[in-house]
Amino acid sequence: MHSLNIHAMQWQAPADISAIAPLQAVAPARFRTLRDVLQRDCARDRFGIALIHRHVEIGDDEELMEYTDVWQRTLTVKPVKKSDIDWQRTTITNWKLT
Repeated sequence: MHSLNIHAMQWQAPADISAIAPLQAVAPARFRTLRDVLQRDCARDRFGIALIHRHVEIGDDEELMEYTDVWQRTLTVKPVKKSDIDWQRTTITNWKLT
């Protein structure tokens, strides 16, 4: 029996962005396969693909949080102490499927 674990992205384990190889020739075929699955499930406008990577070290007591300032048109991503997160006002947007 197979299982699927879905959890919010913890950006600690993935490779540093400087170690990520460029897109390979096989990637377009993989992207088409994923697109076809999302299209079949009417989810192409809901989900996409992101490169799993990290830029900074994240402590065990931290989460990487994204903040949007609509008026300034800026997006900020930074480590935040888990104890300081208001989970009632937080929407998880990145998951890693294992």
